[in-house]
Amino acid sequence: MIRAGLLLSLPVLAAISGLAGFGWIMTPEGVHIPVHWNSAGDVDGYGGKVEAFLILPGIAIALTGLFAIAPLIDPRGRNLARSPSVFLTGWIGSLVVLACVQTLVTLSAVGVLAPSSRTPAFVVGGACALLLVGVGNVLGKARPNWFVGVRSPWTLSSDVSWDVTHRWTGRAFVLVGLVALLLFAFGQTGTGFAVLAGGAGLSAVGAVILSYLVWRRDPNRETFSADKSGEA
Repeated sequence: MIRAGLLLSLPVLAAISGLAGFGWIMTPEGVHIPVHWNSAGDVDGYGGKVEAFLILPGIAIALTGLFAIAPLIDPRGRNLARSPSVFLTGWIGSLVVLACVQTLVTLSAVGVLAPSSRTPAFVVGGACALLLVGVGNVLGKARPNWFVGVRSPWTLSSDVSWDVTHRWTGRAFVLVGLVALLLFAFGQTGTGFAVLAGGAGLSAVGAVILSYLVWRRDPNRETFSADKSGEA
């Protein structure tokens, strides 16, 4: 799984680095480069060449390193290895989103993308919505681990809670992502981002609550208490 992730991530990392390198070469020193857009697509943040062309490649490399070592340092690494679809979707999907952002920054820096364009909001929002749909579609296949999924005290103490919570959360993510994707497609970028953030947040809160309720009903749940045998 680690090898597959590295093989899939290398072309994306190369694309991000290539775009950043091209932008660095083509952009004069001292130019204010758009690096952040609001939900309406208007530029609300500028930076220099370091912010525009070094930060995102650095984040992508660090993220790849974290995903690559996660199965090796996770106490439940075998379960993580049994969750390849979730693991790889989160890994490669996150890199693709970063690649989309780097593309927008580079195109803005070299003058191809106008500052008033709505393209950044549509592209970034659409990419995030697709990532949420992709993760949600495979989330139910995740096995208990410490890096990927809904890691509440109750999902990690009950396999039943883990399974039920992840199936429910996966469906919620798919629904939120599809609704947001439709909004972005029809140009409602502000509403689309609100649905993405609000829907994902509510889904996460609901998942934690559900995980506790299911854990309470699981007769095989793990429970721990202090050992009082050594107390005076």
